[in-house]
Amino acid sequence: MTVEQIIIDKVKILPLDKQQEVLDFVEFLLAKMQISMSKKGKFIDFYLPYSEYGNYISAKSQAQKILQEADTLLKKGSFGVAIIYSANYGQTKTIRKTYAEGKYKTGTSGANQANVMTEMENLLDTPNYQHLQGKIRIAPITTMTNLDFDGKDHITVVKDDLAQIQQMLENGWDILGWQNQTTIKNKNKYAVGGGIAKLPHDISNEIQSTLLSLALKNKKIQIASKEDYPNAKWEENPFKIGTIGTLDLYYLGKDTVDRDNLVATYYNDETPLEPVDLGSLLKWSQEAITIDKQHEKLLSMNIE
Repeated sequence: MTVEQIIIDKVKILPLDKQQEVLDFVEFLLAKMQISMSKKGKFIDFYLPYSEYGNYISAKSQAQKILQEADTLLKKGSFGVAIIYSANYGQTKTIRKTYAEGKYKTGTSGANQANVMTEMENLLDTPNYQHLQGKIRIAPITTMTNLDFDGKDHITVVKDDLAQIQQMLENGWDILGWQNQTTIKNKNKYAVGGGIAKLPHDISNEIQSTLLSLALKNKKIQIASKEDYPNAKWEENPFKIGTIGTLDLYYLGKDTVDRDNLVATYYNDETPLEPVDLGSLLKWSQEAITIDKQHEKLLSMNIE
Protein backbone atom coordinates (compact mmCIF):
# COMPACT_ATOMS: atom_id res chain seq x y z
CA MET A 1 0.00 0.00 0.00
CA THR A 2 1.39 3.41 -0.98
CA VAL A 3 1.62 6.44 1.30
CA GLU A 4 -1.11 8.14 -0.76
CA GLN A 5 -3.47 5.16 -0.26
CA ILE A 6 -2.83 5.12 3.49
CA ILE A 7 -3.64 8.85 3.70
CA ILE A 8 -6.84 8.42 1.65
CA ASP A 9 -7.98 5.58 3.93
CA LYS A 10 -7.36 7.77 6.99
CA VAL A 11 -9.32 10.65 5.46
CA LYS A 12 -12.29 8.40 4.64
CA ILE A 13 -12.93 7.62 8.30
CA LEU A 14 -13.20 11.31 9.19
CA PRO A 15 -16.59 13.07 9.39
CA LEU A 16 -17.61 14.72 6.10
CA ASP A 17 -16.92 18.25 7.32
CA LYS A 18 -13.43 17.24 8.44
CA GLN A 19 -12.81 15.49 5.10
CA GLN A 20 -13.62 18.77 3.34
CA GLU A 21 -11.23 20.67 5.60
CA VAL A 22 -8.44 18.24 4.69
CA LEU A 23 -9.22 18.51 0.96
CA ASP A 24 -9.27 22.32 1.14
CA PHE A 25 -5.90 22.29 2.88
CA VAL A 26 -4.41 19.94 0.26
CA GLU A 27 -5.72 22.20 -2.50
CA PHE A 28 -4.08 25.19 -0.78
CA LEU A 29 -0.73 23.37 -0.57
CA LEU A 30 -0.86 22.34 -4.22
CA ALA A 31 -1.61 25.90 -5.32
CA LYS A 32 1.24 27.21 -3.21
CA MET A 33 3.59 24.60 -4.70
CA GLN A 34 2.58 25.55 -8.24
CA ILE A 35 3.34 29.21 -7.55
CA SER A 36 6.76 28.30 -6.12
CA MET A 37 7.58 26.04 -9.05
CA SER A 38 6.54 28.64 -11.65
CA LYS A 39 8.96 31.19 -10.24
CA LYS A 40 12.41 30.92 -11.83
CA GLY A 41 15.49 31.03 -9.64
CA LYS A 42 18.29 33.60 -9.69
CA PHE A 43 22.02 33.10 -10.22
CA ILE A 44 23.60 35.19 -7.46
CA ASP A 45 27.25 36.24 -7.19
CA PHE A 46 28.28 35.03 -3.73
CA TYR A 47 31.51 36.33 -2.18
CA LEU A 48 33.02 33.75 0.16
CA PRO A 49 36.70 34.42 0.95
CA TYR A 50 38.93 31.79 2.54
CA SER A 51 41.31 34.46 3.83
CA GLU A 52 40.79 38.00 5.09
CA TYR A 53 43.34 40.52 6.34
CA GLY A 54 45.96 37.78 6.29
CA ASN A 55 43.88 35.45 8.45
CA TYR A 56 42.56 32.08 7.27
CA ILE A 57 38.79 31.62 7.50
CA SER A 58 37.90 28.12 8.64
CA ALA A 59 35.88 25.74 6.49
CA LYS A 60 33.21 25.69 9.17
CA SER A 61 32.89 29.49 9.17
CA GLN A 62 32.61 29.49 5.37
CA ALA A 63 29.95 26.78 5.58
CA GLN A 64 27.98 28.82 8.10
CA LYS A 65 27.98 31.81 5.74
CA ILE A 66 26.56 29.62 2.97
CA LEU A 67 23.79 28.30 5.20
CA GLN A 68 22.99 31.76 6.54
CA GLU A 69 22.66 33.09 2.99
CA ALA A 70 20.46 30.12 2.06
CA ASP A 71 18.27 30.72 5.09
CA THR A 72 17.84 34.39 4.14
CA LEU A 73 16.88 33.52 0.56
CA LEU A 74 14.42 30.85 1.69
CA LYS A 75 12.73 33.31 4.05
CA LYS A 76 12.32 35.64 1.06
CA GLY A 77 10.45 32.91 -0.80
CA SER A 78 13.16 30.94 -2.59
CA PHE A 79 12.17 27.39 -3.55
CA GLY A 80 15.66 26.10 -2.70
CA VAL A 81 19.32 27.17 -2.77
CA ALA A 82 22.39 25.52 -4.28
CA ILE A 83 26.05 26.55 -4.42
CA ILE A 84 28.39 25.82 -7.31
CA TYR A 85 31.23 23.47 -6.39
CA SER A 86 34.41 22.37 -8.16
CA ALA A 87 34.02 18.56 -8.18
CA ASN A 88 35.71 15.48 -9.53
CA TYR A 89 33.64 13.20 -11.75
CA GLY A 90 32.97 10.64 -9.04
CA GLN A 91 31.67 13.36 -6.70
CA THR A 92 29.43 14.76 -9.44
CA LYS A 93 27.78 11.37 -9.97
CA THR A 94 27.39 10.76 -6.23
CA ILE A 95 25.88 14.21 -5.62
CA ARG A 96 23.30 13.76 -8.38
CA LYS A 97 22.42 10.23 -7.21
CA THR A 98 21.98 11.41 -3.62
CA TYR A 99 19.49 14.14 -4.53
CA ALA A 100 17.65 11.88 -6.98
CA GLU A 101 17.05 9.48 -4.08
CA GLY A 102 15.59 12.26 -1.93
CA LYS A 103 18.55 12.42 0.46
CA TYR A 104 20.34 15.58 1.57
CA LYS A 105 23.85 14.39 2.58
CA THR A 106 26.20 13.59 -0.28
CA GLY A 107 29.24 12.69 1.83
CA THR A 108 31.44 15.07 -0.17
CA SER A 109 34.91 15.25 1.38
CA GLY A 110 38.42 16.41 0.60
CA ALA A 111 40.47 19.62 0.75
CA ASN A 112 39.61 23.27 0.08
CA GLN A 113 36.03 23.61 -1.23
CA ALA A 114 35.33 19.94 -0.47
CA ASN A 115 36.14 20.57 3.18
CA VAL A 116 33.65 23.45 3.21
CA MET A 117 30.99 21.13 1.76
CA THR A 118 31.76 18.54 4.45
CA GLU A 119 31.26 21.15 7.17
CA MET A 120 28.08 22.42 5.52
CA GLU A 121 26.52 18.96 5.50
CA ASN A 122 27.63 18.34 9.10
CA LEU A 123 25.94 21.58 10.17
CA LEU A 124 22.68 20.43 8.58
CA ASP A 125 22.41 17.90 11.41
CA THR A 126 22.64 20.59 14.09
CA PRO A 127 19.60 22.33 15.67
CA ASN A 128 20.42 25.72 14.10
CA TYR A 129 20.39 24.43 10.53
CA GLN A 130 18.40 21.20 10.38
CA HIS A 131 15.42 23.07 8.94
CA LEU A 132 17.52 23.54 5.78
CA GLN A 133 17.77 19.81 5.10
CA GLY A 134 16.66 19.20 1.52
CA LYS A 135 16.56 22.94 0.78
CA ILE A 136 20.31 23.51 0.31
CA ARG A 137 22.24 21.58 -2.32
CA ILE A 138 25.62 21.32 -3.99
CA ALA A 139 25.68 22.17 -7.72
CA PRO A 140 28.78 20.35 -9.01
CA ILE A 141 30.89 21.38 -11.98
CA THR A 142 33.37 18.66 -12.93
CA THR A 143 36.76 20.39 -13.03
CA MET A 144 39.11 17.60 -11.98
CA THR A 145 40.58 15.80 -14.98
CA ASN A 146 39.77 12.09 -15.17
CA LEU A 147 41.11 9.28 -17.28
CA ASP A 148 37.55 8.04 -17.67
CA PHE A 149 34.37 10.09 -17.92
CA ASP A 150 32.25 7.04 -18.75
CA GLY A 151 33.26 7.30 -22.39
CA LYS A 152 32.56 11.05 -22.67
CA ASP A 153 35.11 13.82 -23.11
CA HIS A 154 35.60 16.43 -20.40
CA ILE A 155 33.93 19.33 -22.21
CA THR A 156 30.78 17.25 -22.72
CA VAL A 157 30.62 16.46 -19.00
CA VAL A 158 31.08 20.14 -18.11
CA LYS A 159 28.36 21.25 -20.52
CA ASP A 160 26.04 18.72 -18.91
CA ASP A 161 26.89 20.11 -15.45
CA LEU A 162 26.11 23.64 -16.63
CA ALA A 163 22.86 22.45 -18.21
CA GLN A 164 21.89 20.91 -14.86
CA ILE A 165 22.47 24.28 -13.17
CA GLN A 166 20.34 26.04 -15.77
CA GLN A 167 17.59 23.47 -15.22
CA MET A 168 17.71 24.12 -11.47
CA LEU A 169 17.20 27.82 -12.18
CA GLU A 170 14.22 26.97 -14.38
CA ASN A 171 12.82 24.86 -11.53
CA GLY A 172 13.00 27.78 -9.09
CA TRP A 173 16.30 27.12 -7.32
CA ASP A 174 18.56 30.07 -6.52
CA ILE A 175 22.20 29.33 -7.33
CA LEU A 176 25.11 30.88 -5.41
CA GLY A 177 28.05 31.64 -7.71
CA TRP A 178 31.03 31.03 -5.42
CA GLN A 179 33.64 33.80 -5.60
CA ASN A 180 36.63 34.46 -3.33
CA GLN A 181 39.23 37.15 -2.72
CA THR A 182 41.39 35.88 -5.59
CA THR A 183 38.78 35.25 -8.28
CA ILE A 184 36.90 38.51 -7.68
CA LYS A 185 39.90 40.42 -9.08
CA ASN A 186 40.51 38.15 -12.06
CA LYS A 187 38.96 37.56 -15.48
CA ASN A 188 37.66 34.22 -14.18
CA LYS A 189 35.24 35.55 -11.57
CA TYR A 190 34.03 32.22 -10.18
CA ALA A 191 35.94 29.88 -7.89
CA VAL A 192 35.70 26.89 -10.21
CA GLY A 193 38.78 25.03 -11.42
CA GLY A 194 41.35 27.50 -10.15
CA GLY A 195 42.75 25.57 -7.19
CA ILE A 196 43.94 21.98 -7.44
CA ALA A 197 42.36 21.61 -10.88
CA LYS A 198 44.19 23.19 -13.81
CA LEU A 199 41.69 23.38 -16.63
CA PRO A 200 42.32 23.63 -20.37
CA HIS A 201 41.41 27.06 -21.71
CA ASP A 202 38.35 25.90 -23.67
CA ILE A 203 36.80 24.23 -20.61
CA SER A 204 37.61 27.14 -18.29
CA ASN A 205 36.13 29.58 -20.80
CA GLU A 206 32.97 27.47 -21.19
CA ILE A 207 32.42 27.48 -17.42
CA GLN A 208 33.20 31.12 -16.74
CA SER A 209 31.32 32.55 -19.75
CA THR A 210 28.24 30.46 -19.00
CA LEU A 211 28.17 31.45 -15.34
CA LEU A 212 28.69 35.13 -16.19
CA SER A 213 25.83 34.91 -18.67
CA LEU A 214 23.56 33.35 -16.05
CA ALA A 215 24.51 36.05 -13.55
CA LEU A 216 23.67 38.85 -15.99
CA LYS A 217 20.48 37.16 -17.14
CA ASN A 218 19.18 36.85 -13.61
CA LYS A 219 20.17 40.31 -12.40
CA LYS A 220 17.58 43.02 -12.80
CA ILE A 221 19.84 45.72 -14.19
CA GLN A 222 18.33 49.17 -13.88
CA ILE A 223 19.56 51.97 -16.13
CA ALA A 224 19.44 55.44 -14.62
CA SER A 225 18.92 58.73 -16.49
CA LYS A 226 17.16 57.18 -19.49
CA GLU A 227 15.41 60.52 -19.99
CA ASP A 228 18.80 62.05 -20.94
CA TYR A 229 18.89 59.77 -24.00
CA PRO A 230 15.37 59.84 -25.53
CA ASN A 231 16.67 58.39 -28.82
CA ALA A 232 18.59 55.50 -27.28
CA LYS A 233 18.01 51.88 -28.15
CA TRP A 234 18.76 50.05 -24.92
CA GLU A 235 20.12 46.51 -24.60
CA GLU A 236 17.75 44.22 -22.70
CA ASN A 237 20.76 42.58 -21.04
CA PRO A 238 23.78 44.91 -20.84
CA PHE A 239 27.02 43.01 -21.48
CA LYS A 240 30.66 43.47 -20.55
CA ILE A 241 32.85 44.99 -23.27
CA GLY A 242 36.04 45.74 -21.37
CA THR A 243 37.42 47.52 -18.32
CA ILE A 244 38.08 51.01 -17.04
CA GLY A 245 40.73 50.93 -14.36
CA THR A 246 39.79 48.01 -12.10
CA LEU A 247 36.06 48.16 -12.95
CA ASP A 248 34.19 46.22 -15.61
CA LEU A 249 32.72 48.31 -18.43
CA TYR A 250 29.24 47.42 -19.76
CA TYR A 251 27.55 48.26 -23.05
CA LEU A 252 24.06 49.66 -22.44
CA GLY A 253 22.94 50.61 -25.95
CA LYS A 254 23.27 53.19 -28.73
CA ASP A 255 21.81 56.62 -29.33
CA THR A 256 20.08 56.17 -32.69
CA VAL A 257 20.48 59.87 -33.63
CA ASP A 258 23.94 60.85 -32.38
CA ARG A 259 25.22 57.26 -32.86
CA ASP A 260 26.92 57.40 -29.47
CA ASN A 261 27.65 54.07 -27.81
CA LEU A 262 26.37 54.26 -24.24
CA VAL A 263 28.33 52.49 -21.52
CA ALA A 264 28.66 52.32 -17.75
CA THR A 265 30.58 50.61 -14.98
CA TYR A 266 28.70 47.97 -13.01
CA TYR A 267 28.69 47.89 -9.21
CA ASN A 268 25.90 45.73 -7.78
CA ASP A 269 22.20 44.95 -8.00
CA GLU A 270 21.21 47.99 -5.95
CA THR A 271 23.12 50.63 -7.95
CA PRO A 272 21.53 51.77 -11.23
CA LEU A 273 23.84 51.99 -14.24
CA GLU A 274 24.56 55.62 -15.16
CA PRO A 275 25.01 55.90 -18.95
CA VAL A 276 27.84 57.87 -20.54
CA ASP A 277 28.85 57.96 -24.19
CA LEU A 278 31.99 55.96 -24.87
CA GLY A 279 33.56 58.62 -27.08
CA SER A 280 33.64 61.13 -24.22
CA LEU A 281 34.89 58.48 -21.82
CA LEU A 282 37.79 57.55 -24.11
CA LYS A 283 38.69 61.20 -24.52
CA TRP A 284 38.48 62.38 -20.94
CA SER A 285 38.96 59.40 -18.64
CA GLN A 286 41.94 59.58 -16.31
CA GLU A 287 41.94 55.77 -16.01
CA ALA A 288 43.08 53.24 -18.60
CA ILE A 289 40.27 51.84 -20.76
CA THR A 290 40.57 48.45 -22.43
CA ILE A 291 38.01 47.23 -24.96
CA ASP A 292 37.82 43.46 -25.47
CA LYS A 293 38.90 42.36 -28.98
CA GLN A 294 35.54 40.80 -29.85
CA HIS A 295 33.79 44.14 -29.28
CA GLU A 296 36.17 46.46 -31.15
CA LYS A 297 34.18 46.17 -34.39
CA LEU A 298 30.94 47.04 -32.59
CA LEU A 299 32.55 50.14 -31.09
CA SER A 300 34.90 51.02 -33.97
CA MET A 301 33.46 54.53 -34.38
CA ASN A 302 34.76 55.38 -30.91
CA ILE A 303 38.23 53.88 -31.32
CA GLU A 304 40.96 55.96 -32.94
